[in-house]
Amino acid sequence: MNKEIFKYFMFGSVVLTVVGLILILSSTSLGMGMADSWLSSYIDRFPEDGVDVSELELRKTMHIQQIIVIGSILFFVGLLTTFVTLFKRFAK
Repeated sequence: MNKEIFKYFMFGSVVLTVVGLILILSSTSLGMGMADSWLSSYIDRFPEDGVDVSELELRKTMHIQQIIVIGSILFFVGLLTTFVTLFKRFAK
């Protein structure tokens, strides 16, 4: 494997791993922020209607789980790319 290609693969895999880890660790605050944003837009569109608490909790849980899944996929793809790149580079 060429040294330039190795650098690009390693950089990409490290970026994927770090972004995935950040998404996993900050999933709660991001999910709650997304649900709160939905709540404020819902109240702006329908000011006379109320929002059920269970629906808000469901949206929070749904957004948190979505962010965890996306972060996990990015994290494991980054780790897999790192290991495969290192194996291809040093195994001869």
